[in-house]
Amino acid sequence: MKLIYVVQRSLFLLILVGALAGCKKEYFEEGGLVKEAEENIPGTWLMSSALKDGVATSTVYENVQVGKVSSDWIFTENGSVSTNDGTQGLAGTWGIVSDGKGLQINIVSPNSAKSVYTYDIIKLSRDVTGQMVLGHDLNGSTYRYTLNTQ
Repeated sequence: MKLIYVVQRSLFLLILVGALAGCKKEYFEEGGLVKEAEENIPGTWLMSSALKDGVATSTVYENVQVGKVSSDWIFTENGSVSTNDGTQGLAGTWGIVSDGKGLQINIVSPNSAKSVYTYDIIKLSRDVTGQMVLGHDLNGSTYRYTLNTQ
């Protein structure tokens, strides 16, 4: 009888340890849960800074969809996105890439050519003040964008 109790208890502990090991949470490089990305993106975000190769830039001309720093980005729950490039409004769609660690934005640029870019999500949090940090390489340069919720 005691042997059965020991076997049952050992089996229970083995199952519990296995279940806990399978619940490993995956985080973005600088914070935020990967599995919460799709629910944390919708809303209005203000681009607070843009860096090109580590140096602050006010406008990223090589990337028409990014527009000017300080432009609002509005991401809706139904997958649409809009912003302003400093002279006119831009609109398109957004989605999370299959591994959950990237954000794909499809914008129709002013000349009607579609711009499709995938950004690495470096940070995505919706604490008291939300912050989204995106990065990508373009034309031999590394860009990093920081956006905050309003």
